[in-house]
Amino acid sequence: QLAASQQGHPPRRLERRHLYVGKSSKDDRIFKGDMRKIKVWDHCVDPKSVEGLFSDEMERALSQFATWFAKDLTVYTFGSLASYSSAVKEDPRFAA
Repeated sequence: QLAASQQGHPPRRLERRHLYVGKSSKDDRIFKGDMRKIKVWDHCVDPKSVEGLFSDEMERALSQFATWFAKDLTVYTFGSLASYSSAVKEDPRFAA
């Protein structure tokens, strides 16, 4: 269950001696929460690319999930976050 969500901001461009995940480089504050996946790119990633990555990952996960529980459930797939959002508005059973 998701307890909180927050949009982050890109870090300022500056020379860093260490790359910390879940810790500030400036002080000893530590991230409190869960991280399930971390992806790091060496270039700027546009929103369309992220949408494509999300879509591909969801397809793989749904395929595996459907294989495991083929006799026990019905699986719906959505081509984009926008189509999922639209489905949730029409039928609250789709809400995560």
